[in-house]
Amino acid sequence: MYWESVIGYDVRELWLNNQVGRTDELIRTSIKKPLSVDNSVWFSLFVRPLETHLWPRSAAKSEYRSPYWQEFFDKHAELTKPNFYYGHKRLWLELSKMKEHISQHWPDTWRPSAIVAVTDVFDTNPESGDIDPFVIPQIIHPNWKCLGYDVASGDLFSGLMNNESSLDDLRDTEWKLQLNEYHLFDDVTAAFRFCSIAEQRMTDHTPQYVYGLYLIETVNAEFP
Repeated sequence: MYWESVIGYDVRELWLNNQVGRTDELIRTSIKKPLSVDNSVWFSLFVRPLETHLWPRSAAKSEYRSPYWQEFFDKHAELTKPNFYYGHKRLWLELSKMKEHISQHWPDTWRPSAIVAVTDVFDTNPESGDIDPFVIPQIIHPNWKCLGYDVASGDLFSGLMNNESSLDDLRDTEWKLQLNEYHLFDDVTAAFRFCSIAEQRMTDHTPQYVYGLYLIETVNAEFP
């Protein structure tokens, strides 16, 4: 039996092409789009809004290359981080405050994006100290869609991506078959088993943990 508790919220892009610059870091390459709790894999609107080299126009999906969208992106480049932004894991503690903050900056039109929740996954009943009382809400809503389970370090550096060595030995094994169309695990047990693999391959980012990634809603975009 496994337990989950929400540790924070974020807004991630939905306008970039499926696998921009990440093919060499994929165990399974036949996917729709690589998603992750790691915002260097699936970009957050808060962490990298001014790093323009990460938002190339050529990488945008064709429907977002029109003059309208390019002018919109240029005009709304900056999205500041408030004091109550959770810096350690780079997540928001309160879902309502995150939405309110974006609406204040973009009152008319949001960028094409996905509002997501990240959960801690436990293989034993968590103690009270493992649950952050400042996260609101803490409970997974039944209408949220589970996109899969990621393996990452305590600061959300993904062990399923960002690999420090060749992946050839993993691409021909069961792990390739365990990953879904978003390069995440559907089977939480498999995710826990992969933690030891990730720790062997990424010695600078240990220990590795299991996190859930949930889609709350999309804005101005269809989910891939």
